[in-house]
Amino acid sequence: MEIQKSNPLFKHGECADLNNYRPISIIPVVAKVFERIVYNQFYEYLTENNLISCNQSGFRSLHSTATALLEATDNWAFNIDKGNVNAVIFLDLKKAFDTVDHSILLSKLKAYGVGSNSSNWFKSYLDNRTQKCFVNGSLSNTQPLTCGIPQLTILGPLLFILYINDLSNCLNNSHPRMYADDTHLTFASNNVVHLEEYMNDDPTKITEWLAANKLTLNKSKTEFMLIGSRQRLNTFNRLPSFTIDGNSMKKVEFTKSLGVYIDQNLTWNAHIEHISKKIASCIGILKRSRSFVPFETLLCIYNALVQPHFDYCSVVWGNCNKPLSIKLQKLQNRAARILTSSSYDANADDLFVRLGWQKLSLQRELKTATMVYKSLNGLAPEYLKSMFTDRSSTTTYSLRNCKGKLALPLPRTNFLKNSFRCGTAYLPICGKHRRLLVLNPAVGVSFLIMIKLITRHSWKAGTLLLFLALFLLDSLVVY
Repeated sequence: MEIQKSNPLFKHGECADLNNYRPISIIPVVAKVFERIVYNQFYEYLTENNLISCNQSGFRSLHSTATALLEATDNWAFNIDKGNVNAVIFLDLKKAFDTVDHSILLSKLKAYGVGSNSSNWFKSYLDNRTQKCFVNGSLSNTQPLTCGIPQLTILGPLLFILYINDLSNCLNNSHPRMYADDTHLTFASNNVVHLEEYMNDDPTKITEWLAANKLTLNKSKTEFMLIGSRQRLNTFNRLPSFTIDGNSMKKVEFTKSLGVYIDQNLTWNAHIEHISKKIASCIGILKRSRSFVPFETLLCIYNALVQPHFDYCSVVWGNCNKPLSIKLQKLQNRAARILTSSSYDANADDLFVRLGWQKLSLQRELKTATMVYKSLNGLAPEYLKSMFTDRSSTTTYSLRNCKGKLALPLPRTNFLKNSFRCGTAYLPICGKHRRLLVLNPAVGVSFLIMIKLITRHSWKAGTLLLFLALFLLDSLVVY
């Protein structure tokens, strides 16, 4: 029997509502070590036999929220470029981790090839678990756990993604994307009737699958969004109506998915408006603290509270328009002036040299180039690598300039032009380097940073960065 202590972690909403808390399991250190050993062996078996669905990005190596969102938004842009509208249904599962049925999970483990001895071990791991809840310094009485998987353990998340691994098998029309229990379905068409017909069929199958697996859908929080160009959306004479289990789904113009606000035109207005308010609030903390806090501490506060907002999934929303980019840059300029106790009209470029910072646009370019490199060299999910096509495979002729080069898609709209698969061909480099052809996208960004550093008399830093990039990034990517 395993006893665990659970700390309720508040998510959002009303504090008095117990549904707004997530139970965080605190398990003994010895149990963590043992779970890690089992996890490593089991995960290796699953990946070698390709048993985890390619639609699942949660709790997997080389996967992240950024790669999941990048694949989704790039696919939506590709569909828009073909003249379609993406109907996306965002599903919300109620207490998914806490309602996993142990007997169903064990039967699925056997279906994935887990032997009898290993199955008995997993059964002992799940059965006879008890927990005590720790709230406000008080510990509750011991209560048995008859279902569910402990959260924030090592083995629990892997068992959960196996539990919902077959969800995509019940769908006929839409394309599912999952990050743990965060799931959305996509179907693209330019016809309202087709959207209604196909997207009302799959939610019915989802409901049946959830009932069979003893999971519950939060119908009030399940919503849908039509993602497309303004021109294409305006051609619809009416909005499609989607229902699930007899309840009409709410249509939204933007929603939060994996920490990023997605709007129906992929403009990123809602997301940047949201993070701008958070960043401005954190910069206010810096301003109020600078009179009695050392510079090194202020810099740590900036790196802990402000910079993560600039960085999180910037490879996804980094193709935002110029006014939004300028809005974020002004916030970084303001932070630099506060950290250096400079006047409001001090030149931000000089302050960045003193602080060793780069402008946000350069940071985003470097992150995008790094993601391209990872995608092409097996350091990212396969679905990112599949976005790029080798030029030699598009022609029957043996041409010298095809070796190591990629075929560039021909975009019809700015949606595809600014997408990950196409927008990385020419990074937005200023001046005469605007259409720089590079051996690798990351080298191109490093070359740009080197130019900026040399301009500011930082020869050593710039040269070191370029040679480091040339040494590490050895694959040819020329568009």
